[in-house]
Amino acid sequence: MGVMRGYLVEGKMRPAPDNSLWGRHFDSGDRCRVVRVGQELRLRFLGRRDRQVKIHGNRVELVEVERRMEEKAGHGADRCYAGLVDGRLIGFIRPAANCVGRVSLRGLVRRVEEGLRESLPPHMVPEEFHPIEEVPLNANGKVDRERLVEIAKTGRGVLPNRVGKAQTTDKGVPEQPSDLEDRVCQLFE
Repeated sequence: MGVMRGYLVEGKMRPAPDNSLWGRHFDSGDRCRVVRVGQELRLRFLGRRDRQVKIHGNRVELVEVERRMEEKAGHGADRCYAGLVDGRLIGFIRPAANCVGRVSLRGLVRRVEEGLRESLPPHMVPEEFHPIEEVPLNANGKVDRERLVEIAKTGRGVLPNRVGKAQTTDKGVPEQPSDLEDRVCQLFE
């Protein structure tokens, strides 16, 4: 097993355990298992140790997307999360207490989305943003990312007026903010 030039960064090449088959190896973040297929030994991919996902052939660190979302939201959001739902990148925003109501939610999401479009490649910008009421926690008190995916699929736990590319009125016509709504949004930015 070989690695390309540039991967030999200190801390990344590690001595293999005594029972290793290949000597030294590159710590890629992938979890694999060695399996015997006939006379050959092969690696079976089990998943990632980190939160890196592949979107349109590009590797994306969800932590980086979340950090940028929080940076662009400023004081308008308590916390931001990103996740992969059915192969699509989705953003979750927990608005701060002072960001209440449809107008300020819309302004917050617009500010985050525009900021991400200016600073990240297109494949790292979430396709939809879901303002969430509460951050779902698991039994250990950590963010339950599986429930975030469920929120995106069902809409339960999303604040009214979910904001995404396909937001429409009751009549199915795309909803555009009025001039008054835009001016009020600017007050919160």
